[in-house]
Amino acid sequence: MVTMTAKEAVCQAIQSQGIEYVFGNPGTTEVPFLDALTRFPNIRYVLALHESMAAAMADGYARVSGRPGVANVHTTPGVANSLGMIFNARRDGVPLVVLAGQQFAHSLLREPMLSADLVQITEQFAKWSYQINRPEEVPLAMARAFKTSMQPPQGPVFLALPRDLLDEEVEVGRWPSSAPGPAYRPRGDQGDIERAAELLLGAKSPVILVGAGVRASGAIEELSALAETCALRVYATPGILPWDHPLLCGGWRPMRHELKAPLQGADLVLVVGSPVFREFPPVAGVVDMPIIHLDADPWEVGKNYPTCLGIVADPRAGLEDLRQAVERRIGKKSQREALRQRCRAIEAANQDSRAARAKELDTRWASVPISAARLVGEMGRILGPETLIVDEATRSSTYLRYFYPFGSSGGYMTCEGGCLGWGLGAALGAKLAQPQRPVVAFLGDGSACFSLQALWTAARYQIAVPIIVCNNGVYMAVKSALSLYGGERTEQGNYDCAELRGIDFVALAASLGVEGRRVERPQDLRSSLEWSMTQGRPTLLEVMVDPQDGGYGFARVP
Repeated sequence: MVTMTAKEAVCQAIQSQGIEYVFGNPGTTEVPFLDALTRFPNIRYVLALHESMAAAMADGYARVSGRPGVANVHTTPGVANSLGMIFNARRDGVPLVVLAGQQFAHSLLREPMLSADLVQITEQFAKWSYQINRPEEVPLAMARAFKTSMQPPQGPVFLALPRDLLDEEVEVGRWPSSAPGPAYRPRGDQGDIERAAELLLGAKSPVILVGAGVRASGAIEELSALAETCALRVYATPGILPWDHPLLCGGWRPMRHELKAPLQGADLVLVVGSPVFREFPPVAGVVDMPIIHLDADPWEVGKNYPTCLGIVADPRAGLEDLRQAVERRIGKKSQREALRQRCRAIEAANQDSRAARAKELDTRWASVPISAARLVGEMGRILGPETLIVDEATRSSTYLRYFYPFGSSGGYMTCEGGCLGWGLGAALGAKLAQPQRPVVAFLGDGSACFSLQALWTAARYQIAVPIIVCNNGVYMAVKSALSLYGGERTEQGNYDCAELRGIDFVALAASLGVEGRRVERPQDLRSSLEWSMTQGRPTLLEVMVDPQDGGYGFARVP
């Protein structure tokens, strides 16, 4: 046992996880923690100008590093400011540890300035939320926080640290690791695995819908092997399989309204590492076919839709067990040949689809104003296969998911939680986690407005992330919804409640220390992208995209 102050124990716990950065926007209640960090030079404090940006950076760091992200925020208002990103982390299964300073424990009964019940504020979104009551609780609470954040299903935890308790001495023993080992990879019931294999081999047109949980569990090879063994049509979150994988039929998000193409002609659906299914907006009817759902989160399995089979398992372990069960059942040579023929048919259909996609991109290439398709096409020609694109462009991202040639190296990251302001901070955190990897932030003008403070952080720490802002001058999702709603605003052509007028992102970036350029002509896209990617410092491109384009697959708006 070693004696140290509680504030040192907090820092020691962070260091024990191999975490290099704490992202924060502190106040006076965080002073003891900030002071203690000076004795831990391996941990760098990255200052954000708003708590939501600190939490978003920690989120991006966690997704790329494979370690928990740590955000440090001020008491009540700071916790409230970070709540949207805690919500995102819970919905996306991101291991986030949020540490908040609390007012002096001995004075809380008198309700001092900025005090409140921080646990009550956060507990509906955190996997575990707790306030330290005695200094000797710190070592166990920190160990539990990291363990809980990393244990499947991964997610955020919250700890409130009263200021006065941090200066007390505590005894600290050996720090446990929270790294996910074999015990963190639950395997599915073997009987269920065998039944799933039987259903897959009995189906004539099975499809697999793949979510971010597959990438988080490192199950890319297992996914590809099962798809090839069973001749499955694959729809996946971008960046899980390469765009030209013979069985990859398209991108997919875990939304009920995005099921039309994947379910066309299918007679069995296997969903892995994804909720089944989120609704936005609500969609009438049900999925009228058998669903097998494999996920590490027992809460998600069978939550919204009846499944013919629910398997609670880590995606990597579950997919490998399922492939082996299928292999044991493939008996006759004719059955194996039939599966090969189905694979060839899927591959041929995908080749036709990719050719049609290339032709469609050509028809949009010279459009003025700039089509987001052209922007994405130019990005695909310039950015290398190792580039990570952090996407928060809402409607412009529909073109990114459809036209960009993603590889399989985890080159795409987005936030299904839906709270805006995540993208820029997450890109900066991701870049710090992998500084040698190219990282690009792909933002809409609406979402960018929630996170512009992070430009200052990018400039201060010279985090070399090219930032692309797709500026169509409107909250397009809102304007599109108003147009479809067909009420009085549609009749009047009055969309002023959703329009963003007069924002000069290049000037704003310059005021925060980031050089930017505006692109208004499609022929200037390539040179501007090349400039942005080669500067070795943060840059911003404001691309003026078609203000009437509702997004790929969406109607144009007035």
